[in-house]
Amino acid sequence: MVTDLRQALRALRHAPGFSLLVILVLAVGIGANTAIFSIVDGVLLKPLPFAHADRLVAVDTTVKNEPDDTSYLDFVDWRDHTRTLERLAAYTGAAATLTGPEGPALSVPCAVVTPDLLPMLGTKPALGRVFLAEDDKKGAARTAILSDTLWASRFNRDPRIIGRSVTIDADPFEIVGVMPPGFEFPFDAEDPPQLWMPVFASRLATSFAEQRGASFLKTIGLLKPGLRPEAAQAELAPFEAEIAAKAERTGQRSVLVRPFQDVLVKDYRLGLLVLLSAVGAVLLIACANVANLLLARGSVRRRELAVRAALGASRGRLVRQLVAESALLAAAGGAGGAVVALWTIDALVRFSPLQIPRLHAVHVDGAALAFTALASIATGVLSGIVPAFQLSQSNDDALREGDRGGTSRGNRTRHSLVVAEMALSIVLLASAGLLARSLAGLQAVRPGFATDRAVAMQLLLPPSRYPKGPEQRVFAAKLHDELRTLPGVRAVAIATTLPMSGSDIGLGFTVQGRTTDPSARTAASFFAVSPDYFSTLRIPIVAGRAFTERDDEHAPDVIAVNRALASKYFPNESALGKRVTIGYNDTGPREIVAVVGDVKQHDLSDAAVPQIYAPFAQTPWPFVTAIVRTSGAPESAMASLRAGLARVDPLQSAADMKTLDSYVARSIATPRFTTVLVGAFATLALLLAAFGLFSVTAYSVAQRRREIGIRLALGAQPQDIRSLVLGQAVRIAVVGLAIGLAGALAATRIIDSLLFGVTPHDPATFAGVSVALVAVMLAAAYLPARRAMRVDPVVSLRT
Repeated sequence: MVTDLRQALRALRHAPGFSLLVILVLAVGIGANTAIFSIVDGVLLKPLPFAHADRLVAVDTTVKNEPDDTSYLDFVDWRDHTRTLERLAAYTGAAATLTGPEGPALSVPCAVVTPDLLPMLGTKPALGRVFLAEDDKKGAARTAILSDTLWASRFNRDPRIIGRSVTIDADPFEIVGVMPPGFEFPFDAEDPPQLWMPVFASRLATSFAEQRGASFLKTIGLLKPGLRPEAAQAELAPFEAEIAAKAERTGQRSVLVRPFQDVLVKDYRLGLLVLLSAVGAVLLIACANVANLLLARGSVRRRELAVRAALGASRGRLVRQLVAESALLAAAGGAGGAVVALWTIDALVRFSPLQIPRLHAVHVDGAALAFTALASIATGVLSGIVPAFQLSQSNDDALREGDRGGTSRGNRTRHSLVVAEMALSIVLLASAGLLARSLAGLQAVRPGFATDRAVAMQLLLPPSRYPKGPEQRVFAAKLHDELRTLPGVRAVAIATTLPMSGSDIGLGFTVQGRTTDPSARTAASFFAVSPDYFSTLRIPIVAGRAFTERDDEHAPDVIAVNRALASKYFPNESALGKRVTIGYNDTGPREIVAVVGDVKQHDLSDAAVPQIYAPFAQTPWPFVTAIVRTSGAPESAMASLRAGLARVDPLQSAADMKTLDSYVARSIATPRFTTVLVGAFATLALLLAAFGLFSVTAYSVAQRRREIGIRLALGAQPQDIRSLVLGQAVRIAVVGLAIGLAGALAATRIIDSLLFGVTPHDPATFAGVSVALVAVMLAAAYLPARRAMRVDPVVSLRT
């Protein structure tokens, strides 16, 4: 084998252009596959970096089989009741504001957790200790744990940080620990948490911890050894039904227990697998191209191989020699592919708009290198075995006639490989076309509010300084008035949360005078807003009146509802004048004074959900979002907005400040990312298939040079020769198109759940990609056809 490899290396050195071309094709195919495999492996396949990761489960409350967050009181009941789980912990994302001599007010992403979380994950702080049970009790001294990043940036890695008092959300917190570098949990937070605190130390506890109906926690459990998630679900589901009956909560409530890793990646699994399939198809096309190149090159070596056979070389010996050449090419392509994978992963991680769990930890590791090695071996075998067997056949004509051409069997092999390339290309093109049409449909959907030249600033008021409604009401009014005076500001509104921001307040409600069906769930997204909220966001008033300044805490309580709620709960009557009781602070009935347009709550693809709006002055909350519409670019106003906030309260810092356009763009980030990548791979596949047809057609023209010369000598016109060459290319393209369309009809069903507003068998998409394929293939065959038109019959006949 060493001799074979030495001879293969010598043979490839004599054809440097050919070798570099093959290596480049393989490097692109192998590199793309390695990069996507690394992401799939890091996100979907690798176990979570925690102790007993295979026993971690997500525990969700369900209402009518729809997973939802859990209230703190429900969590405590589950924790005290369960016997199938060793531990049960809960967490949620939040924001915290640090103030003090270390620097200006700083808003950092925070995780609010129960004490069992870190011990369950098996992660110990680099300094200090984890939370204790007594840290998470009402009235306990507030404690917090820092991330390594925050410890370094804010506190200069001071080793005396443990036990030190730090001001967080205007309250003193004792720092009890610093997490090790790289620790990140929860994974699904938009920004990695820099701070951890117990539930009762957070601002959320004041509003939600003691309300059975306030669902704001995600729950994670550790199964006892040998048990499966179904055992925990069978134990907790009846208990949750008992809790719901005692609390007189409506709706069909239960519990859903699933492997935690599956829940983390459920929104990204199909998209990543589609990408992996796409790059796999690209690699197969690259292999077919390389096989065609090897066949074409081998045809000029038929005399050499015939001489070897005449001197006693067996067919197996010749096959081994040819496979050694393809293996060397594949090995070089694999080495280049590893470099391509490094660049590709870095670009995907850096520019990805998605918050995919553990994506930033993905890198080319041992598993990825092993995959690269296996891909290289498989590529060498796939691309080399067919040419090796084809070219190693005994052919005495080669000794007599030299290298005048290949056999018809070799031509059929080359044509079959190109047909396969086209078939795979059409599958990818159809998938990319459907995803592109779906994305265009999403982008055409209107969110229900105007996003141009608008920016939002989200705040969470600390309970120590804004404990109740009056203080929260005064702060919102001051902030509103301050922001209105800023230069370039055209309109300002205050709300609790913003649609499509990822934050949502869900409240149950009852209609006065109607009996409540225990199996029905009456719930709506709730917003407390200032009177100018609808005009600032340009949400239309369909019926009734907008809120005014007179709708304050001294006036009768009123609400507005959206069209979806009005049509669902008041289908054959006007909603105006009806009285509704919302499930917040046991307030009385409120009169519906307006019906407004529907606003998308989470994603553009979602159907409209019921929404309720109340005047902020009548229903103040610690959540405050300021929406500002500017006369110029909203990004340029962000600094002045922060300055205005500091003038109202220097201890406050904006947790999140973004343009409204960015919120809408984020809602379609996943389909856009998938569409762009699948489209890129489909384009690459099409170019490779076009190159394959070009090489086959060019080889065919060279092989038929004498025939073309005779045809021209007998009176054929150059246009006839062009039609002859293009006709062969069209026949290959049509066969590949037919096979590809049949495969695409089956394959596109897989991506049905990724589509919006278009079916997997959309005729316009299939017609468009078919025309594109034929056009590109004709363009690829035109250059060889043009060369055939210029054949000199005298020179051809003399040769």
